[in-house]
Amino acid sequence: MAAARRRICALAVSAGLAVTLIQPESFPLNGSATTDDECASPATHLEFESEAVALATACGVPVEISSAGSPDTEVFAEPDGQVRVSSYVEPIRARLDSGEWAPIDTTLSTHSSGRIIPANTVFPVSFSPGGDAALAVGDNADGRFALSWPDPLPEPSLTGDTATYPEVLPGVDLTVTATAAGFSHALVVKDATAADNPRLAEIRFGLQTDGVTARLSESGGIDLLDAAGEQVWTTPTPQMWDSPESTSGESEEPQRRVADIGVTLESDALVLHPDVDLFDGAVYPVIIDPLWNGGGCAAGSGPPCGPNTPPPASGSALTPGATTRPSARPRWGGSVTTTPTATVSPRPMWSGRCSG
Repeated sequence: MAAARRRICALAVSAGLAVTLIQPESFPLNGSATTDDECASPATHLEFESEAVALATACGVPVEISSAGSPDTEVFAEPDGQVRVSSYVEPIRARLDSGEWAPIDTTLSTHSSGRIIPANTVFPVSFSPGGDAALAVGDNADGRFALSWPDPLPEPSLTGDTATYPEVLPGVDLTVTATAAGFSHALVVKDATAADNPRLAEIRFGLQTDGVTARLSESGGIDLLDAAGEQVWTTPTPQMWDSPESTSGESEEPQRRVADIGVTLESDALVLHPDVDLFDGAVYPVIIDPLWNGGGCAAGSGPPCGPNTPPPASGSALTPGATTRPSARPRWGGSVTTTPTATVSPRPMWSGRCSG
């Protein structure tokens, strides 16, 4: 319970944004009175609530209470003495090394370590520069895990938030994509000949963990749990679908074919079992796409740490957060290739728990 009791005065909810106004009944203001010089160029944020409220009311400007915010929440002291809380369905910012908040930036570049990293995301993730290095490594305060491709990787090309490793199998590219609180990946199958590769019937990724334990979930996905048994990373049932193109003049999206993907956990591997029957008569690209979400990021009903779903199939409803979604793209990562080729995308998306 905070030192000052508060009364909720208003609650407004809009698409993707919830705003709550909280009225402090009393605030002991610490420090000296605000001066005219301070109001001439007031601070935009202060660490403590009492200081922020004092500055906001004295200078007539909103002041962010930096210690009260989180990656998906902003808290402001308002000039009328109220405190405004803006909560978003996904992280909009992350802390820099300096401790300051800065907007999410998933642009990839090569770090001095040689790994590929995004500019500013909630949890540290890094991607392989090629060779035998792990495809993707995810870190947060609760633990660490690494995914690896079974063969040496080619050097990737970088475009925005996505690294593309060409021809990891004949006619198949592998992509990894940084998200606000994790990453996703996908296999891009370029034609029906590539889809006949027996390795696409059982797609193996090496999985190493440190501080977390992997288990199959009741929904058919995978949870990574910390030492206390709390969910740190999770995925609903992975799915795959094809990608029919709209015909000029059609008013509805074409109906895509969708199938669940089986998942097996071994001591050091994650194995995906796509429904290969979907390849027969499929319209390419075809997406094979397990989705990873952070446990704490899944609060609320929206997609946890960044939507990563395909357009809904005709006549289907997209339910954010559902574990069975006829048109939802399971993910732990990647972007969808929209060329007239087949995209098999085991793109599970891994996201860390959004704790304060």
